[in-house]
Parts: sequence; structure tokens; C-alpha cells
Amino acid sequence: MRIAVGCIGHETNTFSPVITTIDNFKKGSYHRGEEIIAAFRSTRTITGGFIDVAEQLNLEPVPLLWTFATPSGTVEHAAYETLKTEFLSLLQNAGDLDGVLLDLHGAMVTDALEDVEGDLIQAVRETVGATWIVTTLDLFRADYTPIAHQILEVDTPGVHSPNLFNYNYKKLRRPIYPLDLEV
Repeated sequence: MRIAVGCIGHETNTFSPVITTIDNFKKGSYHRGEEIIAAFRSTRTITGGFIDVAEQLNLEPVPLLWTFATPSGTVEHAAYETLKTEFLSLLQNAGDLDGVLLDLHGAMVTDALEDVEGDLIQAVRETVGATWIVTTLDLFRADYTPIAHQILEVDTPGVHSPNLFNYNYKKLRRPIYPLDLEV
């Protein structure tokens, strides 16, 4: 199985006067192709975990573009469009794919678009058609309306699981909200 993997990520602080430009992405984390494998293998990150498991299961990761600018102010829309165009071009030239993994953050805002992740997911959908798209998102806002009917929530192990009751919290001092609702 061939699975494309990539990221265009940013944690936008809309109160910050500092505009995030394309240079912020290129000076931050910016990797293309096989650089992604080298940068993330065995890092215990989302992309690193995918690479490690893909290798164990004999899946073929198809690394495209992985970029993340340091959290700062609103992203210039032209910067996002440049990165999106680059990502989609790499995706179109990736050959036959069985799926796409988007390692997204969920809090990017441009000066022209509030739901950047939704826009990117929709553009990827238009590019790959019915191919599976798996994405990670910290749900910072409930502005995923255009893609909400396509979302399938998956309960995975880890600190960001949607079901906190799956974990053994014996070593933590109790009570803990929201686990102990009487708090």
C-alpha cells in the first residue's frame, strides 16, 4: 500500500501583530520528499509514528511536503496558497495512492481564510477522489462544517484520545476533572 504523508501546519495567534510569511515556514520545519523520512523516523511524533508503523507493516510512505512555522500571527494567504499549490502538485505527481495522511494542527488562519485545514482537506479530496484521507486535528474550533459529514472519529491510544476513560489513571492524584464528575 502506498500512502502519501505531509503537513502544512501553523498555530495561529490572531491577536499577534506579527504576520506569518512563507519565509517563516521555510525557516521553521520545511521538508520535502525523503527528507521527511529522515527528519521524523523514530521521533514519537504523528508523522514519526506513521513512518515507524508503515515500515513494520511493509507499507510504502510517499512523503510529499512537511512544513510548520513557529506559532505566531495570522498567515499571509499568499504563503498558504504557495504551500498548498506545492503540496497538491507533489500529490498529483505521486502516482497511484491507497491513502493520504495529513498531519495537521487545526489552528491555522490566513488573512483571507479562517478554516485553512478544511480548505486543504477539501483540495486534497478533489485531487485524490475517493482515496482514503486520514487527518489529525486538534479541534481548536468547530469550523469544520464543510467537511463534517466526511469525518469519522477514531479512538486511538494517546493523550489526545477523544475518550479519556480508556486510560488507567492510578498514578495521578484524584479527583481529576472530567474523569471524576463529582468535582
